[in-house]
Amino acid sequence: MSGDLTAAASGSTYYDANTVAGVRIDGAPDSIVTSPASNWHQISGSTGTYLVIDDWPGGTTASTYYKDDKTVDATDTGDKMSYADAGLYINQPGTLIGFSLAGYILPPNQPRVGPTYEAYVRQPWQAQASQQRYGSSGTVTAQPSSTPTRTLTPTRTPVWAHRVFLPVVIKSR
Repeated sequence: MSGDLTAAASGSTYYDANTVAGVRIDGAPDSIVTSPASNWHQISGSTGTYLVIDDWPGGTTASTYYKDDKTVDATDTGDKMSYADAGLYINQPGTLIGFSLAGYILPPNQPRVGPTYEAYVRQPWQAQASQQRYGSSGTVTAQPSSTPTRTLTPTRTPVWAHRVFLPVVIKSR
């Protein structure tokens, strides 16, 4: 399962859990580490940053899939070329697998932020409330509360964040 961009992505940078320094998207083939499979991939450029967190089923053998090659390929869908075609390659899955994605569109030229957003998805924020009392002078006195189990630094709210469950039927070629 992958997403393929167009030549408009040229000049952007591709990152994943194994590609820490990133590779330039330019339509020329790159060699990246594909195992262990990365649970996220990110594309950052002047038009924006696109980040996908994958949640794929256990019990399957998966590897990172990445193809950046502008050579015309008749078997490729769409424009018949691959610019940062990225996702997961699942080897020998069952006939039906559940696959969910969390996608984020962020401001342009973000550094490698995949690990941070993966943590947001895997360990969502917890809400905590505490009782407050108002004194006669209008001052607020907060009652002690338990320490939060986790504290995160607030960041910009993503423009788009969506989780989907996709039933995917896999056919052998």
